[in-house]
Amino acid sequence: MIRLQALIVCAAALASGCAATPKAERAPSESLSPNESSSRTQRLTSVGHQVLLASHSQDPGNESQPIAQAVQEAPAANGLLPIPRPVGGAEELAPAGILDEDRLVAQVVACNPSIQVMIAAWEAASLRYPQVIALDDPMLDVSVGPGSWARNDVESAYMVMASQKLPWPGKRQLRAAETAAEADAEASRIEDTQLRLAEMAKRAFYDYFAASRKLTLNSDNLRETRAFRETAEEKLRANLVAQQDVLQADVELALLERRKNELQRQIKVAAARINTLLHREALHPLPPPPETLRVDNEPPALAELRDIALQRRPDLAALSAQIRANQAALELAWKEFYPDFELYAKYDAFWQEHPLRSAVGVNVNVPLSKSRRCAAVREAESRLLQRRAEYNWLVDEFSNQLYANYERLLESRRTLRLFHDQIIPAAEMNVESARAGYAAGNVDFLRLIETQRQLIELREQQVETDSNCHRRLAELQRAAAIPVDGQE
Repeated sequence: MIRLQALIVCAAALASGCAATPKAERAPSESLSPNESSSRTQRLTSVGHQVLLASHSQDPGNESQPIAQAVQEAPAANGLLPIPRPVGGAEELAPAGILDEDRLVAQVVACNPSIQVMIAAWEAASLRYPQVIALDDPMLDVSVGPGSWARNDVESAYMVMASQKLPWPGKRQLRAAETAAEADAEASRIEDTQLRLAEMAKRAFYDYFAASRKLTLNSDNLRETRAFRETAEEKLRANLVAQQDVLQADVELALLERRKNELQRQIKVAAARINTLLHREALHPLPPPPETLRVDNEPPALAELRDIALQRRPDLAALSAQIRANQAALELAWKEFYPDFELYAKYDAFWQEHPLRSAVGVNVNVPLSKSRRCAAVREAESRLLQRRAEYNWLVDEFSNQLYANYERLLESRRTLRLFHDQIIPAAEMNVESARAGYAAGNVDFLRLIETQRQLIELREQQVETDSNCHRRLAELQRAAAIPVDGQE
């Protein structure tokens, strides 16, 4: 019995030692190259990502706390988990009483539910790592011969065996590399979602600004047109003009009122879009936008932007990680042609001869199914070729997108300067000349209204061009994956 106990202890030690995870395979980042690990760390430590990761863990020092714990601790409503609402009041978005663009973008990136979706996907992919590198549980096999225990002429018969399955060397490392690359791809998709949300927030902000600014211009135009109508009434009382001048002024005032209704609707739609991005009620009140948009620096050269985008675009990084995962999957498919092992140690008391009772050995599977393994290799090769083709297609697609956004931005900037330097000053002088001519009786009222209407339209076009210029800049920032003014 002492020999049996010693053998059981040795077998258990063998099984537990084989099941221990090597230190070199503890973390996914350690299976990557230094550059890949550094890039992955930079992506995962972005500001918006860290803010959201904090919502999953009550212990900031415990970076490996699974999301399942947060799910279990969170209160449920109607079977669904509530999504955190933005913290703080309007002062966080408008510390000076005016809606701040940068604060709005940061709040959207921090509070939008789509970021939490991507973080949950990344966390799920990361938690697959300890699963794929773990060995199968050791097996303990015990059997007895019941009839031998009731007899005195034979020894009690029993058998105890411990075994541990071991894959062919290199398979676990390839599974770890594949899983780590897939986690890197999910991390890159978090950044891509952040960039997409930042662009959406900026576009909604510029729509809100443009509609509000146009409404202010509409109020100014209403005041000017009412002044024209008063002048026409004075001339009518003096029998200097016909009733048609006053009626024409009434028509213009009605058209301006209709335009006012349109602009108020645009403001409400833009505000609802902003509130939706902030994950709050669409009718939540918003502070007013600024009267003018900030002037941005000139963008870098197109070739420089393209080089930067090739290094920084998260969708390219995600595809690159997928390529690494497919490469590991291909190597793993080739490894399947090699057998796996099962080590065992047993003590078999069914043998009456004591020297024959102790045994150690190994079981090996025989990989005879070549067709299945060859098909798996061809499948992995096809998926790898698919990912590489997708990468090349995406590079061509974003290069074309980058070029188009760059040219649209330059066009908007040139048009904005033309409005500021030539078009608006000339239109204002035209209105002043028509106003003086109408007062002197040299210009009819219809000509005065037409010049004022032209000025109204041109001023709205200037506001729209200004907001379009910033929209093009936001699109270029999204395409280049960085702020084009060089500020992080």
